[in-house]
Amino acid sequence: MAVVMIKLVIIFLFFSFNIYASCPLLKDIPYQIEKESYEESLTLLILNLKTTPFFYNSDVTASPHFASYQQEVRNQTTTNWKELIKKQNIIFERVGRDTTLSKKILARKFGNIRKINCLESLLFELHLKVQKEFYTEFLAMLFTKKETSKIIFLSFNKASGYIPQGIRAFKKQLVIEGWKYHFHLHNHPFNFDNPYADIAGTTVPSSTDLNTIKKEKRHGLNSALITNGFHTLEYNSP
Repeated sequence: MAVVMIKLVIIFLFFSFNIYASCPLLKDIPYQIEKESYEESLTLLILNLKTTPFFYNSDVTASPHFASYQQEVRNQTTTNWKELIKKQNIIFERVGRDTTLSKKILARKFGNIRKINCLESLLFELHLKVQKEFYTEFLAMLFTKKETSKIIFLSFNKASGYIPQGIRAFKKQLVIEGWKYHFHLHNHPFNFDNPYADIAGTTVPSSTDLNTIKKEKRHGLNSALITNGFHTLEYNSP
């Protein structure tokens, strides 16, 4: 039943978005899945799709599911990325945690923060469909070759993620075959049950994130992305 549900949700491959005036719904886009794997803590999908400029449209999917997620967050906190970072910095500084990178992001001296785009919102919605828990993470890696794109999508049932060894080998082979490693995207979820009042949801890279991206850059990665479902931080180096 879970597999059928996910298949119905992932209808977003091998289709030109050009017939749309705005970001489409997942259910409106045909799909092709190269590989799928379902485990207790991880859902893995390798997707093939036609490269299109609509990936980077500034508008997001109009899916009621994604809209419900955004409204649920808005009901509990501001979604202004600067305010979220400032509030988290106060908590971090109180317990002696380093906020140097956070302050660089606030000063626009590290990376670039922008609104979440169409493709990112579709991937975020896919994760929301797969996982029932709010405080969970997903990871997506986009590879492109001529007019074809390949997405490696991993959805975790907890607020952490990793790249399985088999996927590491698969990524390496893609680069050898001439695929461009376009982006590495993951989300930073909100945690409204945190007993220390740190609701998270900021797009500030952790030390683990920085180390991961440093390694991925050695394998051809172009851009690292972190999103919270509202804004995305894009950066090219740790």
